[in-house]
Amino acid sequence: MELLSMLQSTPLPTILVIGGLALLILSVVTSIGGKVLVTVERQKTATVIGGILLTIGIILYIPLPARSSAPVISGVTLRENYHESGDLIVHQDIHFRDSEGDTNSVEWEKVFVSTTEATIDITNGSVDAPPEQQKVSATAIGNWRCLNGEVYVVDLEVTLKDSAGNYSEPFLYTVICHE
Repeated sequence: MELLSMLQSTPLPTILVIGGLALLILSVVTSIGGKVLVTVERQKTATVIGGILLTIGIILYIPLPARSSAPVISGVTLRENYHESGDLIVHQDIHFRDSEGDTNSVEWEKVFVSTTEATIDITNGSVDAPPEQQKVSATAIGNWRCLNGEVYVVDLEVTLKDSAGNYSEPFLYTVICHE
């Protein structure tokens, strides 16, 4: 009964490692105490099972890396100014936080465009904010160039990606050109 309670409180990886080592020891001996003979077939079986138990026990001891979290976008602020060509430039300040500080790219997707006249091209970008700043509060900046003096609306969805491959939740906002 004492052995059973002791086994209950022993972590599974420890039991697997000890069991695996015991079977590996059995795989190299030909007799136990001169009374029990271990056949070659049982030695091979003990080697395979012992190796498997030992390997699983060791793997269970290895801690898994903590899953990193995705960046979080808290908002987008739009600022306007005019380029020397006369085109309206809408600057998009994407406010975010990343607890690991490893956000490295910005991706945009057009959700809606109210015109068929303007050629709409989107280029994804990189994030230049330093890691320590990203952990607290950072800003990634995008620029939208409103061409041709035409009034139109573009609904954009922005997503941030970090070096671990995590994506933020998409953030939807609207750019109005030449309102």
